[in-house]
Amino acid sequence: MWFLKIDLQQNERQYSLTYKFPLQFHDGVYLIFLLGLLEGFFVPLYQFYITPSSKEQKVGNIELCVCVINQ
Repeated sequence: MWFLKIDLQQNERQYSLTYKFPLQFHDGVYLIFLLGLLEGFFVPLYQFYITPSSKEQKVGNIELCVCVINQ
C-alpha cells in the first residue's frame, strides 16, 4: 500500500521534517488528486481514468495533469 508519511522529530531547538513519499505518479491518478487538493478544486471523475489499464489511458491522465498545471 502506498502512503504519505510525515515524520516530525525534535532535536533540541530544531525540528526536522522527513517525508517518506512512495506514491506512484506514473498513471496520473494520484497527481490529479494532489493537484486538486493543493489548488482547491475538484476534477470530475468522468474526465480521467481512475484505474487506467492501458498506456493510452495513462497518457491521457498525464495530459490532463499538464492541462491543469498550465491553467
